[in-house]
Formats: sequence, C-alpha cells, structure tokens
Amino acid sequence: MEVWGIHAFENDDGLDWSYSFASQLNPLERFAQYLDVEGVDELDVAKCTDVLCSCVLIDALVNVRPRFLPKPAVLWLRAFHDLKVEHLVPPAILALDQLLKPNSALVAFWSSDEKLYRKWRRQIHTLRNRLRSRGGLMADNRRRALLCER
Repeated sequence: MEVWGIHAFENDDGLDWSYSFASQLNPLERFAQYLDVEGVDELDVAKCTDVLCSCVLIDALVNVRPRFLPKPAVLWLRAFHDLKVEHLVPPAILALDQLLKPNSALVAFWSSDEKLYRKWRRQIHTLRNRLRSRGGLMADNRRRALLCER
C-alpha cells in the first residue's frame, strides 16, 4: 500500500476506493455491506479500506466534510448531499471499533511507526467521536449549504 498521509484517502487503496464507490448505483446498500464486520475476526487491508472510507463519507453527510477528500468523493458528496445515512452511524461506530483492534491490518501497518500510529489512531478516534455526536456543531441546513458551495 502506497501511503502519503494518515487519512483515509491518502493512500492508493483509499483513492482507488473513492473512484470505485463514486460509480455505485445504490450507496446505502453498499455502505451497509462495507460496514458489516460482525463475526469478522481479522480485517484485511481491503475490508479496513471499505470501513474507513465509508465512515468518512457517512461522517461528511451527517457532520462537516473533512479536508482530505479526493475529487471523486467531493463530487459524490455534492450529488448525494441529501442522502439519509443516520441509520448507518451505529454500525459505522462498531466498524471503527473493530478497525482499531490489534488484528486489523491497518493497526499492523501503522503500528510499525509509533509517532504516525498515534496520529493515525487519534484521527480515527476523532472520526468516531464526530459520528457519535451525529451532527457536530453545524445545523443541517448550514452543512448542506457548505457541501454545495465546494
């Protein structure tokens, strides 16, 4: 996996995911599939990418769009800014919890560098906490207006 940053889309797998997801016909169904980690003992890199990228887009729909998004994700958010994903927040949180377990491929990858691992883990916890808040600090209409402006 080629990496140039700690965020979900700052690696070749995440970037490829954004292009692939942008062409999906039923994003709600796809999100549910990607977040289904119940009974999965070990998350490989592909499943970790599915979980993390899905959570970032769900967070962007219920909170504020993050800074680190590739163009396909930005365009997808513009097209689907009114998609109702609140029901996916609980499974997203559970999937992020699974992503942070020691048997996750991303934990194994990032833990080889203690400093980067702490930064990576912190941004996952920040994402998880934003999802738990389900709306952040902005009113829904303000959030949608910002999405459409970008």
